[in-house]
Amino acid sequence: MRVMRWIAVPMVLLIAGAAAQTGNPWPAGEGPSLILYSGNIVTLDKNNDTVQALAVRDGKILAVGTDKEVLRLKTASTRLVNLEGKTVIPGIIDSHNHPSSQGMKMFWADLSKPTSIAGIVELIGAEVKQAKPGEWVRNSGIWNDTKLTDKRNPTRFDIDPVSPNNPVFLNRGHMAVINTEAMHVLGITKDTPNPPGGTFEKDPKTGELTGRLFEKAIEPVRKMVPPATPQQLEASEIESLKEYAAAGVTSVRSAADSPEGMRAYIALHNRGELKLRVSVNILINPNMPAAELEKMLADAPVSSGLGDDMLKVWGIKMVADGGSDLAYTRQHYVNRPDFFGQPGGTQENFITAARLCNKYGWRVGVHAVGDAAVDMVLNAFEAANKDSSIIGKRWAIEHGYVLHPEQMDRIKQLGLVMNMQTWHLYNLRRNFLQNYGREIADTSHNYQDLLQRGIPIAGGTDWTLEPSDNFKWMWVDITRKTIDGEAVGPSQALSREQALRFHTIWAAYNTFEENLKGTLEPGKLADMVVLSADYLHVPIDEVPKIVPLETIVGGEVVFKKD
Repeated sequence: MRVMRWIAVPMVLLIAGAAAQTGNPWPAGEGPSLILYSGNIVTLDKNNDTVQALAVRDGKILAVGTDKEVLRLKTASTRLVNLEGKTVIPGIIDSHNHPSSQGMKMFWADLSKPTSIAGIVELIGAEVKQAKPGEWVRNSGIWNDTKLTDKRNPTRFDIDPVSPNNPVFLNRGHMAVINTEAMHVLGITKDTPNPPGGTFEKDPKTGELTGRLFEKAIEPVRKMVPPATPQQLEASEIESLKEYAAAGVTSVRSAADSPEGMRAYIALHNRGELKLRVSVNILINPNMPAAELEKMLADAPVSSGLGDDMLKVWGIKMVADGGSDLAYTRQHYVNRPDFFGQPGGTQENFITAARLCNKYGWRVGVHAVGDAAVDMVLNAFEAANKDSSIIGKRWAIEHGYVLHPEQMDRIKQLGLVMNMQTWHLYNLRRNFLQNYGREIADTSHNYQDLLQRGIPIAGGTDWTLEPSDNFKWMWVDITRKTIDGEAVGPSQALSREQALRFHTIWAAYNTFEENLKGTLEPGKLADMVVLSADYLHVPIDEVPKIVPLETIVGGEVVFKKD
C-alpha cells in the first residue's frame, strides 16, 4: 500500500502548552470530530495515493495518513470508526440528473417497473380508478421502450380503454403520450400545426394523431396539467436524495429544474433537511420571444454561482434536440431517409438565447445529442463568446453522443465541459444502430478522444431514466460493453482510475468545486463512501456488484446499509 504522509503534522505540533501535555496538538474540545482508521482509503489525489486513516473536523478533512499519524490527533470527544480494511472513495458526484421529478412516484404512477405496454396500461387504469372524473392522471417513473416487450412506446389507443373520462399525460422527458380525452381538453386535433421545435405525431397510414408528442409539442400539456404542490416537490426531492445517498452519491447537479423546484430546495436547505449537496440548472425555452427572455433574465434575483456548499445555482439549461430517436443529425437516419431528427429550435433563437444568458451572467448547458445539434450549440456559444468571453466560465454540452474531430477542436477552444452519461451507450445501443447506422454508432461516447484534447468530461446518470447505479456505469466506462454484450469502441475505454475520477473529481470541475470536493485531501469537504469491496482491485466483472455500505457528507452519515 502506498501511504502519503500528512505533511501538516509538524505545523500543528507547534501549538504549545496544554496540547503538548495531552499528547495531541489540540486544545480541549478542538480536535477532530471523526477519525476513520485501518482502512483502504483511495484519496484520488494527484498521485492516486491510498492511506489508512482520515480525520474530520468541522465537516472538512483535517488529515490523512497512517493509523499512527492520524490517531494521535484524537481527543476524548473524537468518534473513532475502525474500517477493518474496507475501501473508502470520495463521494460520487452525479453531474446530470433529475431529482425533483424522480420522487414524484410517491404521488403519481411509477412507470419504471412495467416490462410491457399492457403493464403500463394496467397501472394507469388503477390510477384512473382512484381519480375523480375529469381529473388529470399522470406518471412519475419513466419507462424505457427498448426494455418493453412491445419494443415501442404506447399510444392513445392503448390508454383510451382504461381512461374514457380522465385526461392522461405520460411524460418521458423528450416525448410524452396523451389520451384522446386529453386531446379534447387541450383542443388538439389532426389539423393542429406542429409548434416550432415540436411534433404531434400522426399515423403515416391514416393521418390520425397517435397521442405521442415530441419536444416543444409537450409544453401546452405541461401548462394545462396542475403542477406539483410545493409540499409534493419537497417530499419528492427528499425521497430522491435518499435514493442517491444509498447509491453513494454525495452531490447532484439537477440538469433541468424549474423555479418551483429551486424554491423547494431552498425551503429544505433553510430547514436543515437538505442532506446532499445540490447544484441546480433552470430550464428555459430558447424559442420564447427575445424581449420576454431578456426581461426574465434581467429581473432574475439570482445568477450562476449563487449559493453555498450545500445548494447553489449552476446556470441555465436549454434543449437543442431530442433523445436517441429524435437526435438532430447531419445525415438522415438510416431507417428514415427523409428524417434528420428534431431540432429544439432555430439557430437564430439559440444564438439570441446564448448571448442573453452571457449578458446577464448565466452559465449555459445545452442538451445536444446529435452532431447537427452540437453544431447549433457551438455556433450559439461562439456568438456569445464574441460579445464577452465565455472561456473559463465552463459552459457545457449535455450528452454529445456523437462528436466529430472539428467539433472537439471547437469545444476545446471555448473551454467547454462535456457532461456525459455512459448508461446511454449501454442501454441505447440498439437505437443507435437502428437510427444512425454502425459507422456513426461505433463512434459514440468517445471519451479518450476528448481527454487527449484536454477537454473536461463529467460523469452522470441522467436519472430518472436509469437508476443511479454508479458502479455498473463505471464498469461500462471500463469495458465499453452494451446491453447486448458487445464492446463498442474499446479504444475509448477509461481505466479504473479514470472511471472513478469521471464520477468524482472531474464532475467537481464542472461546478467549479474541484478545490472543494472530489478527492480526499486535507481542507476538502468530508464527503466519502465506504464500499463493500475494493473498487481498484476486484476482478473487473465484480465492479457492478459493489454497493455502498455508508455514505458520508460533511463528516455525517447520510446512509448506512442495513
